Amino acid sequence: MIIEHNDSARKLPRRVGKKAPEIDVVKLTKLVRLLSTDQDGELLATVAAINRILTVAGLDFGDLADAVESGLMPRRTKAVAKRSPPEPDLDYWESMAWWCHYQRHHLLSENDRGYLQEVLLGDPRHFDCGRVPRDMMDRLRGIVAKIRDARSSAEDWS
Repeated sequence: MIIEHNDSARKLPRRVGKKAPEIDVVKLTKLVRLLSTDQDGELLATVAAINRILTVAGLDFGDLADAVESGLMPRRTKAVAKRSPPEPDLDYWESMAWWCHYQRHHLLSENDRGYLQEVLLGDPRHFDCGRVPRDMMDRLRGIVAKIRDARSSAEDWS
């Protein structure tokens, strides 16, 4: 089979090894907003500017329509299983504090939420020279108990 080289034949763009230029999304968005003008000259100039941006990126109005369509469609999201942290170790302050933070801590009093935040941020008022005092452990165990009680109450109602 002999292939003739014809200079007059339509040349296809060469894309091997070249990355298409990025589209300036901000500029394109501004131009699309300008399409609402009632001035014919502005409208034609805007369409031409959009066409130039798309052409440089190797796209056309069909690609723009596809992007608009996919952007306006409701997103299909996979059902993500809500992960909860493992049950807290009642002998380890950090385990209890993080567990409380990720549970229904919004059901706690403002005082307990503030205490959890201070503990997790390492507020030195709650630590004794870097050690965890007994009253801190007792309070964290109490907060864990409050959350567990609130969860079991909510399950009873459902």
